[in-house]
Amino acid sequence: MSENKKNDETVILNDKTVIKHQIKDITKPSISPSLLKENTDFNGRENPTNESIIQDKTPIKSKNSIGIGSTINNRFTIDRLLGKGGMGIVYRALDIRKQEAKDRDPYVAIKILNDELKDHPQFFIALQREARKSQTLAHPNIITVYDFDRDDETVYMTMEILKGVSLEDFIKNNPNGVSIKSACKIIQDIAQGLSYAHANKIIHSDLKPGNIFVSDDGSAKVLDFGIARAMTNLSDIASDKTLFDAAQLGGLTPTYASVAMFEGKEPHPSDDIYALGLISYELLTGRHPYQRKPASIAIIKHKKVTQVKGLKNHQWSAIASAIELKRENRNANAEQFLAKFNGTPSATRNLILVLILTITIIGSAMLVKKPKEGPEIPFASLPQKVQQNVEQALYNGNQSLKFNDYNGALHYFNYAYELHPKNKASVEGLNFVVDKVLLNIKNTPETHSDESNLKQVNTLLGYSSLSNNQVLKNIKKELEGE
Repeated sequence: MSENKKNDETVILNDKTVIKHQIKDITKPSISPSLLKENTDFNGRENPTNESIIQDKTPIKSKNSIGIGSTINNRFTIDRLLGKGGMGIVYRALDIRKQEAKDRDPYVAIKILNDELKDHPQFFIALQREARKSQTLAHPNIITVYDFDRDDETVYMTMEILKGVSLEDFIKNNPNGVSIKSACKIIQDIAQGLSYAHANKIIHSDLKPGNIFVSDDGSAKVLDFGIARAMTNLSDIASDKTLFDAAQLGGLTPTYASVAMFEGKEPHPSDDIYALGLISYELLTGRHPYQRKPASIAIIKHKKVTQVKGLKNHQWSAIASAIELKRENRNANAEQFLAKFNGTPSATRNLILVLILTITIIGSAMLVKKPKEGPEIPFASLPQKVQQNVEQALYNGNQSLKFNDYNGALHYFNYAYELHPKNKASVEGLNFVVDKVLLNIKNTPETHSDESNLKQVNTLLGYSSLSNNQVLKNIKKELEGE
């Protein structure tokens, strides 16, 4: 996506991540556009199956010939190209371990990190730490990162596979903007994902439509926290700065980067809010509020942005504040943006949190009731193959917990429960995950809106082992205001 005008003195830009050391002064038209071609974002193209994280139609192999048919670490067999980005190439891969465990969905997305990044002296350390941060972001509006590893010189990350389309393509397919209802749903999803990340002291730093995915069910997920950087004032990660400067690996997309990012200032959650505001405006109108000019140029040639018609006053107020070019005039973080955009009184959210806190105190043991009689069929009486599948699912669930992958843990424990209803170990695993979810909501009330809480409860109710749970149903009723 690019803005290409004749007789325009500004440099031609596209929505591609630019490695920061390449940028001298984005406000000077003498910059060669070729500098912007070296790193590409996940630009969606054609994909007949519509199953991907991002689509692209031109297969590209790295220097070490990783491509379709390759097997990595004797575990992941690549079978389809999904897309490419500034950090590497994304494929669909068969996870042989999942296949052996008879997993119903044995495929993962695997990102092969590019050779250019490998030249950085502290590359592996930096990316390992960024992947570790990504693994802590277990949220329905953030893509799940499973693992980070290497096979000889091949460095890769594995993630969940999504079905849908990139937000970039979604906007292209709606040049005049989408309905307010559809746009608000996507905006809220993005903001909730960012809010969770900000609460965990993680900033995306390269938010743009190409790094957001709209699933077939209409929900949105934020992708590619690979260059995200933790706030530097945290004592528990202070040692990171002694080994590498994360900013050396950082990148930015000129169309969506804030003025402070161009100036090389420390990353701040409000930088993500600026990008969110621009994206929100594009969703609603089909147009970038500053005609796709970088913030460093827009602040010089600033014109008043036209208000979006049809929005409620508090919704427009949130977007107008988000696209402020000066950092001090913007919402400080995604939680503030959400509160303003939703117009939800904090007292209402606090009432819901009191309810959740009360239920948490009662204990998650009530959430998955353990009948006194236990499973109707003893484990030893199950067919040998079913026993093996149950044991493998329980093992995978516990492994997922080690990486704080609660979505994965729910999947595996629920599968074990389906194979062997009322299985004691699966019930204990499900209880543990549910307890974690409720405790997280209780301990971080400032980061959770009513809608965010409802989405998490609905996610839990979506699992067959929890679908009839009366306690969760009661919470849902309260959140829906019934």
